[in-house]
Amino acid sequence: SIIRECEEGRGIRTMSGRVGVWLDTPLLDAEHGPGTVEKHFPAMMLQFERFGIDISKDPVLIYPTLHYQNGGVKIDT
Repeated sequence: SIIRECEEGRGIRTMSGRVGVWLDTPLLDAEHGPGTVEKHFPAMMLQFERFGIDISKDPVLIYPTLHYQNGGVKIDT
């Protein structure tokens, strides 16, 4: 869905020319209670805190990468 949003013109173009979308991380705490982001994404919290960003309070601009384009995982049911 990130790729689709970008391809359909709803992404955010940065100064470097990359197009991404805002991940509304503060909404997780708002909907599920304080500490939800920290509980479920501790490594991400630490990574951004090194740069003075609190992702429980500030949304994160994310970009499509190979991780999102690899076609998923085939499940044999």
